[in-house]
Amino acid sequence: MTEWQYGLASVDPRWNVSGTYMQVLPRMISVGEDKTENEFLLNFYGDPYSALSALFLKGYQWPFDSGKVLSGSSVIDLLVYRECVIKKRRVFLDYRKNPFGIDKIDYSRLLPEAYDYLKNAEACFGTPIERLMHMNAPAAELYKSKGLDLAKEPLEIALCAQHNNGGISVDCWWQTPLKGLFAAGECAGTHGITRPGGSALNSGQVGSLRAALYISAHPRAKTQNALFLQLADMAVKRHAEFCEKLLSNWENVDLKICEAQRNMSDGAAAIRDAEIIKPLLESVTEDLKSITETTGVNAECELYKAYRLYDILLVQQAVLTAMLDFEETVGKTRGSALYRDKNGELRNGLEELFRFCPDKTAACDRIQTVSLINGQCKALWRGVRPMPDDNDFFETVWRGYRDNKNIY
Repeated sequence: MTEWQYGLASVDPRWNVSGTYMQVLPRMISVGEDKTENEFLLNFYGDPYSALSALFLKGYQWPFDSGKVLSGSSVIDLLVYRECVIKKRRVFLDYRKNPFGIDKIDYSRLLPEAYDYLKNAEACFGTPIERLMHMNAPAAELYKSKGLDLAKEPLEIALCAQHNNGGISVDCWWQTPLKGLFAAGECAGTHGITRPGGSALNSGQVGSLRAALYISAHPRAKTQNALFLQLADMAVKRHAEFCEKLLSNWENVDLKICEAQRNMSDGAAAIRDAEIIKPLLESVTEDLKSITETTGVNAECELYKAYRLYDILLVQQAVLTAMLDFEETVGKTRGSALYRDKNGELRNGLEELFRFCPDKTAACDRIQTVSLINGQCKALWRGVRPMPDDNDFFETVWRGYRDNKNIY
């Protein structure tokens, strides 16, 4: 549950600003409540062409990678986080004119790989939007189809979560510990610390096939009607009581959802600090216990929002438990998250919040699991399963296939 993939994305509509969105070198500006603009990359890098080179690299080094913070392009993710979360400013990509007041960019002053790429693409000219239309017009048209014209207005971005690399624990048939429930694709915990996004597609196909094979070979008897009706009646009564309490309270569910999301984004996303996570976990646990006393909806058609809030809080409880346990048990930084460590390393120009101890092999021989027990989440560790040492001699495999199609 601790392993996520984060990266820069537009806020509305939500879309990753990777690839040519960065490689065309747009202005990256932050805007405060007083509407003043600041091209903050120049403040950090000092030299405009160093900033532009890092911005270009961010295009195909899109995911936030803790291994590229001390000397790499992922520091840009931290700079955006600093503007949004610490300074409470909004960050935009502006494609209408070149960065830093440069009328004509001297592309030869970029890093060789940036210069060569743009030169080969015949894109060493004009403004960012002109370069984008030349290199990848559909990228601009995508936003235009959603009501935002990059040629006329800037694009708001933030450091966002794309997907979780963990998930529900499954066996080799993609069956979860809850017998009869199978999980395949991104919801299954089969991806590891880092993974290419497309690998979930392959995992979903393989996992679904394996699950279908097992289910077809091990059909379960249907629950008897009397038992089913008894269980269903208990569930209906429980949910009816839940809904009745919510309808009797003052409407505030939308506000509570926004607060829950904001707290998680600010305190337990790509940048993690145990001093923030611990009280946040305590708050989430209390919110879960008191949800029917502190949450209200104004109509039956709004009840789904309360169920959504319950789901958000339950997942937050599991994720925060995992993060806090990882910080206390391992305490090192790996993958796409940074754990604050007062004894760690800090890139020049960054705040103490971003001091960390990198170790890409930390706890690689163990897997953390989180279980919900009596309303409380508990984190446990187990060893990584070894590679199977199977006897794949043809006659042995063929005999097993004849016996049970090797579905065991």
